[in-house]
Formats: sequence, structure tokens, C-alpha cells
Amino acid sequence: MKMETKLVKVELLCQGLMPNDLLVDIYTRQNPFDDKRTGNAGLHLLLGDEQIPVNVPVFHRYTKLSPYEISQVDNQLFITSKGTILAHCKAQEGAPWYGIKLFDTTPASKVLIVEGRRTLIGTVRSYCDYFKNHKPCAFCAMGLIPA
Repeated sequence: MKMETKLVKVELLCQGLMPNDLLVDIYTRQNPFDDKRTGNAGLHLLLGDEQIPVNVPVFHRYTKLSPYEISQVDNQLFITSKGTILAHCKAQEGAPWYGIKLFDTTPASKVLIVEGRRTLIGTVRSYCDYFKNHKPCAFCAMGLIPA
């Protein structure tokens, strides 16, 4: 019996996906430089007929214990638990421009990443003057980004 897609999303957000070879293959295609930022810390999937976007946690200690896995049958992807199909899903492919080198030889994926269906997330690659002068914006999340 299939679980409601929204419930599957909640379960995946809380428990992530147990690593397997298929998961590693999809993650590598979506995130070829293994960047660790909010938008690409997991697998970008579209769940069910509704194609609900979800960024599923992977490669954390707790995900090794997750009851959920990604499986493939006849070129179709599914979220399964103990061999039972809970929902079908589609893996979003990494953007073809991720590997393009920018003027300073930085891969484009370190500056812009795709999240969901229609969202690009940008990042600051060096310290801003406000942060450097100890006057960061109230919402600043730069932390200790290497210069």
C-alpha cells in the first residue's frame, strides 16, 4: 500500500535515505563536487504524481539507520521501506553548467545551485565588508567561510 506522498516527504526529511549504490550514483550526478551547502546537502527528488520537491538528507549518521531507501525497477525510481514501494519519485539531474569554470577557475556549482524545480541559490564566495568589519546583517549566515 502506498503512503500518502506528503507523508513520505515528511518521513524522508526526518529520517533521510539509507545509503546504497543507486543513491551514491544519483548524488554524484546532482552534486559532482560534493559541495556541502543547504540547498545541495541531499538528494533532490520529485515525489509522486504531484512531483513534490524534496531535498532528502543523505550521508549523515542517522540516515544509515533510516528505514527508507531509493530503489530502481525498469528505469523507474521508487522510495521503498523493507521492500515495500511507498512512492515513485524522479531524481532531478544536476545542471549541465555545474562544471563550467568561472573566471577564477571555480566550478559554477560552487556559486549557484539548483534547488526544487525553479529556484537557484547563490552564495557569497569571500568575506563581505560588513562581515569583515564585525557589522554583519542581522540575517547573515556567512560564518567562517574561507577567504
